[in-house]
Amino acid sequence: MALVARPIDFAPWLFCTKHGEGYFNEDTGQATGWDSMWQRFMSRLLVETKISQRFTEHDLRSKVGSDAESLERARQLLANPCAGPRGANAVLPLVVIDLVAH
Repeated sequence: MALVARPIDFAPWLFCTKHGEGYFNEDTGQATGWDSMWQRFMSRLLVETKISQRFTEHDLRSKVGSDAESLERARQLLANPCAGPRGANAVLPLVVIDLVAH
């Protein structure tokens, strides 16, 4: 479903600018635009939804892997040939929200 919404050939980044560029600046080693945007998003999320605990963009990636229907599917989604089963360490579900409506 995610590939239908955003095909892989659009950009190799999990999060990208409207121009398909990554937020990470290779020269400085920082992602200041991303950091600011994520902080504002998390503040809004905690106020406007039932989510009460902050999480990182890395948590979203982990959630995708732990929710995959099989280990092979997790490997495909995460592009990690060494991924092992998460078992009891599965990531807890996130609340699905409609930010546009808020």
